[in-house]
Amino acid sequence: MDRPTKEVLKLVPLFSKFDDESLEKLESFIEEKTYRDGDILFRENSFGDTFYIIKKGCVEIIKEDEEGREKVTLAMRRSGDFFGEMALLENSPRFATARVSSDSQVLELSKAAFISLLYEVPIVAFEIMGVLASRLRQSDIQAIKDLKEKNVSLEKISKELEDSNRRLNRTKKFLERIISVSPDIVVVTDKNGVIYIFNQVARDIYGYTYDEIRGKNMDVLISPNCPTETKVSIDNHLKKNETYHGEVLGARKNGDEFIQELTACNIIGANDKTLGILYLSRDITESKELERQAQTLDRMAARGQMAGEVAHELNNYISVLSGNLELLTFDLECVSNESIEKKMNAMRTATERMTMFTNGLMSFAQPQYEFTDVELNKFLEAELAFLRPQKRFRKIRITSDFDERIEIINADPAGLQQILYNLLNNAADALNNANRDDGNIDVTTRFLDEENSIEFSVSDNGPGMSPEEKERAFKQSFTTKSSGHGFGLITIKNVTKVHKGTVKLESEKGMGTKFIIKLPITRTASDRASVESDKELQKTN
Repeated sequence: MDRPTKEVLKLVPLFSKFDDESLEKLESFIEEKTYRDGDILFRENSFGDTFYIIKKGCVEIIKEDEEGREKVTLAMRRSGDFFGEMALLENSPRFATARVSSDSQVLELSKAAFISLLYEVPIVAFEIMGVLASRLRQSDIQAIKDLKEKNVSLEKISKELEDSNRRLNRTKKFLERIISVSPDIVVVTDKNGVIYIFNQVARDIYGYTYDEIRGKNMDVLISPNCPTETKVSIDNHLKKNETYHGEVLGARKNGDEFIQELTACNIIGANDKTLGILYLSRDITESKELERQAQTLDRMAARGQMAGEVAHELNNYISVLSGNLELLTFDLECVSNESIEKKMNAMRTATERMTMFTNGLMSFAQPQYEFTDVELNKFLEAELAFLRPQKRFRKIRITSDFDERIEIINADPAGLQQILYNLLNNAADALNNANRDDGNIDVTTRFLDEENSIEFSVSDNGPGMSPEEKERAFKQSFTTKSSGHGFGLITIKNVTKVHKGTVKLESEKGMGTKFIIKLPITRTASDRASVESDKELQKTN
């Protein structure tokens, strides 16, 4: 059986000292309502003007987290409990949400009714205000106590923060000093690759100021012509928290490319969390070029030494021939057949020895070929990445178009490199000598399905060749360069022949030049046996 409203009011500490007459008067201002489980009396941050007393049932006081998702239960109010009293004194948002947890009967006193009560029964109103004021004082005392404790805690935290900031500033200055005097490029990005540290060496080499590069992605410092495999390798190493080290094609602000030796690693913080990425690198373009020149000089020195030996040996035989020719002339005058025959035999022997000697030299000079499986497109892309930054190609645009259907061919990598270098160097010399501002070299591959072969071509928009020049192109000593020796195209033809392929030249005066190399996809067992046989023959000679 439900309790009368007056009996419920007596159980509320707020009204416990009221006499029956005052309670009856208060009861006349109170409205009784019934709510179902799940009904909302009021929501957090809403404005309200009602004071609630639970006559029967249960009400849950809940609060949402800062993001408005999770709900936290602050209190459960049951029969005789009251809440929302501050709505009678001030017009402020609700601190929490009140939700009915089971079917309930609730007594409600509105702010308007409360004000009427103040006029009609001042004693009752003053009693209510006294209790509310007491609760406010207790609340203020508790709040002051909490604030004092928080102030002490905040002062402690503030001191710790000041100490930490001082240590961080010292560490920052120390690191900035190290970075500033580093002889290498130092670039630091966040974990998404956005640049926020860029030292002076990096500014000098890349050509960007700090303001220009700050906030940009690391990708702007990598050339678009850098092989895709290299970029993927860097990303994979960083994803695995491994250090990457290798050669990468960089790009300056003005578009120039250069070869850099790059080391990249993640910067790891507390709980193994990635804070950023450190990139250390140095420009090795010049050292690569010097290395190539040194190899060229070594080959030239070896050729010079061999040429001296050849001249010495040939001079010995030529001296024999020359001397015998002089004596032969004398003997002819004396008509001595026996003496003439001896001189002729001596000259014949010297000639045979010269022939054997030159054949030996030719055998010695025969190049060695090592056939292996080569991913042609990746091989060419890597070689082009090395060649593009070199000085002779600075004013020339090198483009490529590779047929993705081409996978692996069996070839000699050094031989393919010889073909590519000779063709690109010849094209560059032709374009540079013609002073072309729009010089372009295009390297393409194409899969010839019906022929089970691939087509590899190098074309340029240079001055081209006349029909007479095309006719002599693959013959010894032909060259269009003032300082050339004419061996480049002979080398291309020989290497292509060893690969069982063909080379074709297309060119017109003023219309550029195109070399087309056609190579088989695979080599048969007999072909490989033939190569091995050639090697054995070279060793025997």
